[in-house]
Amino acid sequence: MQEFVVIRQRRGMEPEIIKVRDESLEAIVKKVALEAVKEWDPRNSDLVVTRDYHTVALDLPLSKEDFNRFRVYGLRRAGSKAFFDLPMYEISNDNDWQEDRIDLRNIVIIAPYVNEAVVKELLEYAAAALEEVS
Repeated sequence: MQEFVVIRQRRGMEPEIIKVRDESLEAIVKKVALEAVKEWDPRNSDLVVTRDYHTVALDLPLSKEDFNRFRVYGLRRAGSKAFFDLPMYEISNDNDWQEDRIDLRNIVIIAPYVNEAVVKELLEYAAAALEEVS
């Protein structure tokens, strides 16, 4: 079992952060997506599920455990930092298209859990994604 973070955020509300254990990232994404489908109103919004990557930087040295956890994500070294591309999924079931941009009113981000600093980065990403389209 691996540990993942699920961040649920609605514009103007405090985020909900949950750590979950599951067999794979794909398994937890499917579970959360099914929940999103149940809450989705197809008359008023698209249902969007996207996969992306978030580049993580960690100070060296890494523990052997961390090295083994993160090497599957393209672990590389630059100076005194280790970098890797953390897979993450974004789900939104409450949004609206404004010309060529999507205006998200809620977002769920799902990613492998790294540490609290990365959770903070993902929260900042979610907040930026929820900024109103002008």
